[in-house]
Amino acid sequence: MKTQSVVPTGSSSVAILHQISNIVASELSIDEMLGEIALNKNDLHEAQLRFEHLLTYSPNDYMANYNLGALAMQQNRLEDALSHLQTALKAEPRSAEAHNTLGSVYFLQGDLDTAQREIAEAVQESPKFAQAHYNLGLIFAKQAENDKAAAQFRMVLQINPHMTAARDALASLGYQP
Repeated sequence: MKTQSVVPTGSSSVAILHQISNIVASELSIDEMLGEIALNKNDLHEAQLRFEHLLTYSPNDYMANYNLGALAMQQNRLEDALSHLQTALKAEPRSAEAHNTLGSVYFLQGDLDTAQREIAEAVQESPKFAQAHYNLGLIFAKQAENDKAAAQFRMVLQINPHMTAARDALASLGYQP
């Protein structure tokens, strides 16, 4: 008895595979889009659900892992944050945002040396990334390296003269902008 395959062969099977691939890619981008919309609306629970759902299809997705890492950091779930941010960096090793956020997690854990390395990497990847310079300044200030901290805060003000946190940090160190 001859059995017939339920999967078409030839060019029609390639077309079907392309259609399936497009559907999966479309669902991934829909989850990513809806997650971003939820973040913009400050609906953190919905954003988390969308990004977690996206990971069921694409466990190494940069954006989902980055956003879940940032959300976990905001919720003080630092081990989860580390895991997601490290996965994000495997997908996009040159991401200044992921290096900066990962460095912030290490800062919160009190690991200033690792925090400094990660945030310095963010600054190297994106020299005009004001928040990374600011975070590096905070690390230097915590290490009582006030001249280095002041240099970072001044760099922030060159990039973004309206960032009052940098101006306040300089003043708290006894420096002028």
